[in-house]
Amino acid sequence: AQLAAAGRLVAERKFGEALAAYDRVVASYPVSAEAHFNRAVALFRQGRADEAIAGFRAALSFRPKWTEALLALGQIEFRRGRYREAEPWFKLAAEMAPNSAEALCNLGLSQLRQFHPRRALPALKRSRELAPEREEPWAALRSALNMARLEEEALADFLRFEKQGKPSAQLISAALESARMTPGDELERRYLP
Repeated sequence: AQLAAAGRLVAERKFGEALAAYDRVVASYPVSAEAHFNRAVALFRQGRADEAIAGFRAALSFRPKWTEALLALGQIEFRRGRYREAEPWFKLAAEMAPNSAEALCNLGLSQLRQFHPRRALPALKRSRELAPEREEPWAALRSALNMARLEEEALADFLRFEKQGKPSAQLISAALESARMTPGDELERRYLP
């Protein structure tokens, strides 16, 4: 009940009150991984990344295989532009949850941001298989394929994704780029408007 009440305070963006509530829960239940995790989320939303990292690590000390905490640590590093530091967290998350499209996509993106597109391909291809309708894994895989100079494979994957993808700036941009590699002008005419 105390965790739920603190969670409502976070949702209302009352971070100071939420942190005080989480502090009370942690004081009463110091081994509660959920309390440490949720407190870390509130800290992160306040822009207190270093304290949030300590909170997520505390949560992992009580639940070492908690995928969400591993992802959170990776995302903090990723948002700081520290892709090399983010990669091991995402790798651990993918090992703990091998069917998590999010963990695999984040792993691949952290490798891609380090300019290692070929190293990113296995994680991104698997993420794309697990979430064929989601734009983020498709776009990440497309970037890796293009960086690795595998344009034909990127085109084939675009044509697969296009059938189920929702119109977006990224899809339209990819369509117009792909139109240069397809015979005729049907693809370009469809997306140009």
